[in-house]
Amino acid sequence: MAGFFFFTDFNAVVTQTAEQAFGYSPSDNLSFRTNNLMPVAAGASAIAITDAIPFLQQVNGHDDLVNIVLYPVENPNFNFPEIKFYIYRGISKSSLINSEGNLHRLPTDWKDNNILKVLHDLQDKVNAQTGLTDELPTVESLGFHYSMPGNDEFQSDDKYLETTIFRKDDVQLPLIKAGCQIGQFTGGSTPAGLEIVLDRIGYEPKLELSRANDHVVTVAAPATTSRKDIFKHWHEKEEILTYVDPAAFYGCAKANDVSIDVYETRESKTSVKKDASEIVNLFHNKEVVYFDIRNDQNYSFDYFENFGREVIITFKQESIEEPVKAVIDFYEKWPLLSFKAPSIVPSSGNLGLIGLELPIKGIVDYNERYFLKSFTNEFYTVKRSSSDFSEINTADDFQSFRFKYGEPLLLNSWLTEGNSFGANYFCFKYSVKSDHRNSGVLFGNDLLEGTFPFNMEALIGDKNLEDGDFRIHTYSSMNAPIMVKNDLNGDETNEIYTQRIGVAFDKEHVTYFTYADQIGFAYVLSKEHALSLVRAGEYDNSVYLDEFDYDPATQALGFLTLLPKRVPNGRLRLIKATGAIQFTDQLNNEVIEIRDFLYYINDKHRDPKVNNIEPDRFDAVTISNNEWAKIQQLGNELKSENDFPIYLSLNQKSTDTSSYGYVLVNSLLSLETIRFSETPPFEIKTIYRNLTTEETPDEFIMSGIILKS
Repeated sequence: MAGFFFFTDFNAVVTQTAEQAFGYSPSDNLSFRTNNLMPVAAGASAIAITDAIPFLQQVNGHDDLVNIVLYPVENPNFNFPEIKFYIYRGISKSSLINSEGNLHRLPTDWKDNNILKVLHDLQDKVNAQTGLTDELPTVESLGFHYSMPGNDEFQSDDKYLETTIFRKDDVQLPLIKAGCQIGQFTGGSTPAGLEIVLDRIGYEPKLELSRANDHVVTVAAPATTSRKDIFKHWHEKEEILTYVDPAAFYGCAKANDVSIDVYETRESKTSVKKDASEIVNLFHNKEVVYFDIRNDQNYSFDYFENFGREVIITFKQESIEEPVKAVIDFYEKWPLLSFKAPSIVPSSGNLGLIGLELPIKGIVDYNERYFLKSFTNEFYTVKRSSSDFSEINTADDFQSFRFKYGEPLLLNSWLTEGNSFGANYFCFKYSVKSDHRNSGVLFGNDLLEGTFPFNMEALIGDKNLEDGDFRIHTYSSMNAPIMVKNDLNGDETNEIYTQRIGVAFDKEHVTYFTYADQIGFAYVLSKEHALSLVRAGEYDNSVYLDEFDYDPATQALGFLTLLPKRVPNGRLRLIKATGAIQFTDQLNNEVIEIRDFLYYINDKHRDPKVNNIEPDRFDAVTISNNEWAKIQQLGNELKSENDFPIYLSLNQKSTDTSSYGYVLVNSLLSLETIRFSETPPFEIKTIYRNLTTEETPDEFIMSGIILKS
């Protein structure tokens, strides 16, 4: 990574108030500020935090202001959840656009690395190629015209932000480097806004967010005391988990010993490096520590009531002999725990220890297994082993079972010069898996249960897909359950890994798929993945069609067939097998059917220097376009009644070993959500089963899954 910058001039920052800082309103507990407002001097520089694609939008209702969205091309160079966008608010429109509506010529009082210079340099290259001499870059080169009503290319507020940034037209947004000046904040009485948006299914930003002058999440109080209305109230509060406090963001850099590149003043032409603690000290929340604990589906950990609401926090405070140990209702205010602590006894250097005990339901025995993945800071288990991914709550050395709370975990958190905890962000995925459906664990029993939200969309691309084309979108592992493959679900690999999930659309089918992210509990140095070579977008694969022997009149080449052409070294090969599988039909008759199965193999020697898709860590469900349309219809009918999560799930019914030596699994494809009762627990409500009944071309039948070859 070239650099990692503070978002404005260091000396331009004025004291931030509690009302301007990220966080909930203490007065009513119904509003939460996600757009961090930072008071700055007039004309303070807006600086790109990282390498990114910039996108300029007019602020609704404020003709003198524009917002700039940065679509980062990489994450920070420290452990952190995947960031989708940085939204800069309060930028002076006149700093970029003149009174005639054109971009300014090269400024002399900006940083040497600035967005206007980038645009003019790109235009000069185009002019040299075309022989023109007087063409200048336009506001369209930053996508500004999409926000101008009356323009032929205007895009309404309800369009997805990512879809518009990658819209297929004549506009190609530039790439800027970290530290590039992207404008000037109005400053003075107009604070500089910075909103950090995470990659999260179901909360993909629309253009409305990119054009808003401010953003505060506001929810209504529960309409009644019914369980359903209370759940709805808390469900609405879950929106805030899409955003991160910039103070804690820079605090994570400090926790990982990453320094920050900074321009000292507006007049500074070059940057200097500062300790991240100096940046954190500029924020009101400079001593706020966050615990963001998610469940498998990327909601707060007890969203489905699989665990319990209370956690235990422990730390050693100065002037108090015994450690301070508090049982805290994680959900007292919002589904994000934040706290400030007084002076702490350092454990070593400038680090303080925080103890964390997570809730469990009942007694941990051999039927449930608990896993913890950290996306930011490592943690220590009882055995004092440091990890960012581990099975926890196992029996202790005396083989005694744990009750109500899991094993104590220890976390190092950096301290300020006054020995208070500095701003930090502890982000976890807490997962429970059960071997039996009657355990009360929701979406934690079957292999691909609760993995795919029914309305996953490929946000980039809008053309009609022809034979061989596909449109793909993938989501980070925060959005997907931890995968546990073992003997009980027909897989003998006994592997545990975090997984990325995605959806692909081709001419005839829709494919939901998963692939391994972090395998096992070993620390992963490389964050690159084989499928990252197929990034979100639209792919024309017509060049490959002649390589396949098929009848285009009756068959079509889709995502699963073309995927091997998009991964390294051509090692991945799609195979079709035929096998007999036995199952009980809806009339309770024992039936044996001959079915076709698709699976991948690697048929070349593995190159350890190249990331590859491993077939036994790639799982997919393919359905026809008509079946997908039916799923959308049924799901949307349900969402009109209750706007709660709905998942496309595979519920394993039977397994068999074919004569080929493969484990064949017969599953029902279900659309599932939660069912309410006035007393716990929630139940899974299956609203449609056996979706894969429509006949499809023989080449693409996928009526079963091969879990292991």
